Amino acid sequence: ATPWGLFSVEHTDSNAFNFPAFVVSASGTATPSMVILNRNGNVGLGTSSPMERLTLSGGNFLNPVWASPTLRSATDLDGTASGGNGIYVAGRYAYVVKDNNSDTCSGTTDLQGCELQIYDVSSASTTFVGGIAIGASDDVYSVQVFGRYAYVTKSANGGTCSGTTVTGCEFGIYDISNPSSIAAVGGLDISDNNVQSAQISGRYAYLAKSSGNGACSTSSLGACGVVIVDISNPSAPAVAGAMGLGGRSGSD
Repeated sequence: ATPWGLFSVEHTDSNAFNFPAFVVSASGTATPSMVILNRNGNVGLGTSSPMERLTLSGGNFLNPVWASPTLRSATDLDGTASGGNGIYVAGRYAYVVKDNNSDTCSGTTDLQGCELQIYDVSSASTTFVGGIAIGASDDVYSVQVFGRYAYVTKSANGGTCSGTTVTGCEFGIYDISNPSSIAAVGGLDISDNNVQSAQISGRYAYLAKSSGNGACSTSSLGACGVVIVDISNPSAPAVAGAMGLGGRSGSD
């Protein structure tokens, strides 16, 4: 056969598919350090019978542990006592959410009133790129970023939650495709309850929130501890399911 590289291992038709074609092992050791099977090309680490393309047995894939971590960069979120509550890093940007501040949020220098802030972290010199005021009286708890959108959760607010007016939305969606000009896209009123965190998976956002007494259903979220939101249309997120953490649950 014609080899495909400088080092090539060809499988043989006469052997079973699970016959090892290449083995790294101590002499006489039944469990090799590494094996490549004959027909299917499965690679095993710590096993002689890998069932997948790459099978690891008796270990973990780990990032290297640095013995002496060093501070690369740091930044003051707004020059006041407001603390950072959540951070998400995607590509060259870090997305930070923090406690409320009633000061101005404008441009790249006046960031005191920006509860959502974006920083360029591609170099050792962290640079503020843009931000947006989520609400002068609202603490923002978490942020998740997927594609062009940032998904934000915050404390309860009885204001308006409609269209791009998201003051009263405890769950808000923001277009961050232009980090220097963040825009509200849509949001959802979560029964005026604090929403502490969100996780995004596919078309759904899974929200963890504070809850009260009573029944939990998709039409009455006050007693629900978990709310599932369909975010396939970012401008009109909709409740898809809900669950009470005290044994009560419901979905329509």
